[in-house]
Amino acid sequence: MKHHQHLDLNYLNTMAADDEELKKELMVMLLDEMGRCLPEMRRFWNAEQWFSLQQLCHHTKSTLIYCGNQIVIQANAALEEGLKDNSKKKALLAHLEKMETFFPIIMQELKVELEQV
Repeated sequence: MKHHQHLDLNYLNTMAADDEELKKELMVMLLDEMGRCLPEMRRFWNAEQWFSLQQLCHHTKSTLIYCGNQIVIQANAALEEGLKDNSKKKALLAHLEKMETFFPIIMQELKVELEQV
């Protein structure tokens, strides 16, 4: 396995154990979920659907563990908590934008890793 700058598959590898097929399935699911949730987050933000966005952040929390990137894990958690606390939206936008910056990079590294499985 190659070392990546923004992807840490330690948790995913632990969950898959030595089952390469399961590892591949988990990676495909991670790619699909990440590709689906980020545009949905932006759509909820733009529509000011704060409760739906907070629920999606909560759901995404368990997905992000598999990519192992602490930046997006923490940004997602901060966004979720800020929405629960009704924090200033402008401050929360930075967390969404951080995820929008890092998701494509993580997904690209995941695609490279998937090709090697």
